[in-house]
Amino acid sequence: MDISEYKVEDFVLDPDFKKWVLNPDRETNIIWEKCLEDYPEKVDQVKVAREILINLNVKTRKLQTADKEGLWRAISGKLEEEAPGVGPAAKTVPIGIQGTIRRIEKRVYISRQNHWAAKVASVALLVFALGAAFSLYFDKPLGEEKQLKPEVMVHATSPGVKSSLTLSDGTKVILNSGSKLSYVKNFSSGEREVFLEGEAFFDVYRDEARPFRVYTGEVVTTVLGTSFNVSTRDGEMISVALVSGKVSVKSSRSDTGEMLLEKGEMALVSTNDFSMKKKVFSEEQVIGWTKGMIVFDRTPMQEAFAILENWYGVEIVLAGNIPSSLVFSGKFKEETLANILRGLSYSWEFDYTIRDDQVKIHFK
Repeated sequence: MDISEYKVEDFVLDPDFKKWVLNPDRETNIIWEKCLEDYPEKVDQVKVAREILINLNVKTRKLQTADKEGLWRAISGKLEEEAPGVGPAAKTVPIGIQGTIRRIEKRVYISRQNHWAAKVASVALLVFALGAAFSLYFDKPLGEEKQLKPEVMVHATSPGVKSSLTLSDGTKVILNSGSKLSYVKNFSSGEREVFLEGEAFFDVYRDEARPFRVYTGEVVTTVLGTSFNVSTRDGEMISVALVSGKVSVKSSRSDTGEMLLEKGEMALVSTNDFSMKKKVFSEEQVIGWTKGMIVFDRTPMQEAFAILENWYGVEIVLAGNIPSSLVFSGKFKEETLANILRGLSYSWEFDYTIRDDQVKIHFK
């Protein structure tokens, strides 16, 4: 019998179930015991239906004393004779509904306990397996087993925006506008390596066990603890200017080996043939940008305008009698673009208009 969809009211209205509750016999007991064995989850509903039927029966029919005694014997007793066709070794089947319910409830309880224990064991096994897998995964050297993909952090600034950040090792970085810095989160590989596009100033936290390396294309700058500026702004040159400490600069495409810099020295690496040269530099001119300062020192016109475009996040459009060669020298600290253009216009003789993020310059 399929009682999978039975609710309490279905049991109450089922005549066979009613007979089992009120007038149990061997046949009905075998049938309903089989049902509960097949659907043990229905035992709670069976108990409620039984109580309803008993209460209804008490209200509608007054049992005679003999009937009560006979019913009690039928419910509480066990059948001693054998079922037809069953050998003497067969187990005795109890006739009472309460006995069946208690037996099924016990079975459900044991099943739930076993299920819970199995779940606990499964979770424990899963934790152990994950721990073992984690250990094996990271104990193997690189190349022997596929490594977990590291999380790469990227800090980028738009033209006109500068940014300051502190890396997980304590190194402080000032990122110039229109630049990008990438590195593995927390330097999880054990190496302190960053990749730079644009310009940045580094104040490196000293850690002799882990040198700090800045990759700019084919050029690698290695330090232990120092402050320096790296720039790839000039499409033809990569510059590394040392403010304090010592650094080594090396190109993977050059045969000249590494170049060691002392304080106040700058390495210039050509992006064409990767040749390197060293020179002294003006700290104000090279890292003045970190203090809100623009310094022009006989700076060509195109380079000066490119600096202003990136600094203020604008586009500069030239018109009129554009000079073929023009240089400018000057210093501006935390000035507005309008004030800088006004100062330049006196020497370069041009008119200008600023509208939103576009600047039009007309040479006279």
